[in-house]
Amino acid sequence: MNTLELIQKSRSLLQAGLLSELQANERQIMGALKSALRSKVARSHPAEVRYSIVVVTYWWEEKTVELLQALDSLATQSAVELVVVNNKHDAFATDALHVLKQATVITAPCNIGPSRARNLGANVSAGRYVVFVDDDGIPDDGSVEELVRVTASTGAVATRGRIVPFDEESHVPKHYDLGSNVFLAPPVTEGWTCWDRLAFLEFGGFNGALYGHEGIELCGRMLRFYGPHAFRYASQAILRHDFAPNDASRKNKDKRHLEVDEYLLKVGLNKDWIARLFQKYNRPGVPRLQVDWFNATMGRDPAGHSVFDAGPWLTVLTTVRDGEAFIEDYVRSLRLQTYKRFEVLVVDDGSSDGTVDRLRELNSGQLNMRIIASDRVGRAEALNIAVNNAASDICVIADVDDVSVSRRLEWTARFFMMYPAAACFSGYYFSDVLDKGPAAPHLISFASIRTRTLFGMPAPFPSFSFRRSKFSEAFDSSLTAGIDCEWIHRNVRSSGLDGALAGVPLVWYRLHDQQITASKYAEQIDVRKAETIRTHRAIMGGATDLDEYYVSVLLGTERLSSERLEGFVEYMSWLSGRVGHLGEESFAGSGCVIQAGIDKAVAPLLGNGATWRNESFFGRGRFSSEPISAGLLMRWVFRAAEMAVGGQWRLLGRQSRAALRRVLARIR
Repeated sequence: MNTLELIQKSRSLLQAGLLSELQANERQIMGALKSALRSKVARSHPAEVRYSIVVVTYWWEEKTVELLQALDSLATQSAVELVVVNNKHDAFATDALHVLKQATVITAPCNIGPSRARNLGANVSAGRYVVFVDDDGIPDDGSVEELVRVTASTGAVATRGRIVPFDEESHVPKHYDLGSNVFLAPPVTEGWTCWDRLAFLEFGGFNGALYGHEGIELCGRMLRFYGPHAFRYASQAILRHDFAPNDASRKNKDKRHLEVDEYLLKVGLNKDWIARLFQKYNRPGVPRLQVDWFNATMGRDPAGHSVFDAGPWLTVLTTVRDGEAFIEDYVRSLRLQTYKRFEVLVVDDGSSDGTVDRLRELNSGQLNMRIIASDRVGRAEALNIAVNNAASDICVIADVDDVSVSRRLEWTARFFMMYPAAACFSGYYFSDVLDKGPAAPHLISFASIRTRTLFGMPAPFPSFSFRRSKFSEAFDSSLTAGIDCEWIHRNVRSSGLDGALAGVPLVWYRLHDQQITASKYAEQIDVRKAETIRTHRAIMGGATDLDEYYVSVLLGTERLSSERLEGFVEYMSWLSGRVGHLGEESFAGSGCVIQAGIDKAVAPLLGNGATWRNESFFGRGRFSSEPISAGLLMRWVFRAAEMAVGGQWRLLGRQSRAALRRVLARIR
């Protein structure tokens, strides 16, 4: 087939919703285009390029000529390259392109469409980053550089800019201008985006058969490997651009977008879930503040040492039985890690499918991987085998059915460099249907894992990393559920160790029927409750039936009654004081207890927990370990709850923030 016939085949596959066949056909198209152009592309720029600007031309308006001349001037800089992919064959286009002095010009064999042309431009580009600019838009001065700056400074894989119309009266889609407060966003403005070029090409670029929504579709394929924090919005990078020149053109665009929506539904891409995930981090409140704080804390190398040169060696621990279906994503996620100082240790616990063969086939020597065979000894004993055979002290849990975001190991190494005495580190996780973290409390800064043992499972195990020299006790092979929870609790109680929970997603969590959580959830809850009670008893020197009731409230298995509210507040006040004597040095402990008390005591009685959980001052800075100070806050919370139950919620809503700030100011 020639290129035009292959393009027509893609249209048929798109309408049928045949994803894998469509992707294979698009790879064939791109291969044919690159092969045909390989000997014809004459580079007009040195090989040392920081970023490449790719413009796909077709309409050739006056704005197109103005844009290309401005970008051609920008490309005179030594680290900037301009690539023009011309989709139109006429004399005007030839004459206009001829005057460009710095551009690498590619003429497509036919109109291959904007997405394929952008992919082609990215393939022939030399830059670390690639910026796509619509041919009928004009960037404000410095805006191209701003897109690149935001992408590079945040470690993003994609950054979209802000679009403002030339004509103030024209139709403006709501996704064009997101304002000044948004900082994470999917790259839905394909013609005004900056990408990490290698990441873009790793996933095959845009789906060439799509006309509209190419950015959200590519984001959907990349999201689990990079996490939501890798997709940015640069509000100061502005492109002047009109959505459509007239109503007929706008209606035609809308129609094509609806056709693409039908395809996305057929292949299972949930646009609404992606939108909700990003909305969560853009709303004012704890999730956004967590990401802000984490970026500020973990975005720099500790003590002036580069983590990539001097960071610790890590061992990624994976236990698997019959996980062949998940191996491709598993290997890819490890191959894409920005931090390379690690080994992979896989314990195959008697797989009867092609798990081991598939691991070896996909790895092909790219990863430093060892595979140990065990004879169906179970999850706990397989983990013990992995820990005992690790080559490094710092171990990272990576289940074969989950995906570690690309900077997970980098952040893990950086954390242990910053906190060499810490025993463990963990973060949140997300999936196609939910954005999950541990149960409350949710703090902005690092939360003490030792203190979090008071509230059940202290940290998600899919994103857990630890020093095996400090976690000296083995996993309990007699358990069939709650293995990880029991192991963390027991090691914390016996050794008094501590670590930190970060409020950002480190792992994409796959939901499927084979998980222990899916088949043995009730057993997990029983283990969690039993271990939490043991932890409370260890701190208190014993526990009454009433105390165990309060533990159930903290676990969420019992609802606090108004009759027992005062007793619960007294219990939490005393507990918060005890936490201050547990020896915490680096991570918020008392703050965990205080916020848990508010979340469990006040929020359920008010019926509006979001107001409390989203208060920005929770988790900021350090809390005093003095028992009377923590008790002071808890007594105020009790009085606030009485006011709310008494029908004075409006008054409470207006006064609560100021009052809590005053109390917090006294105990910091």
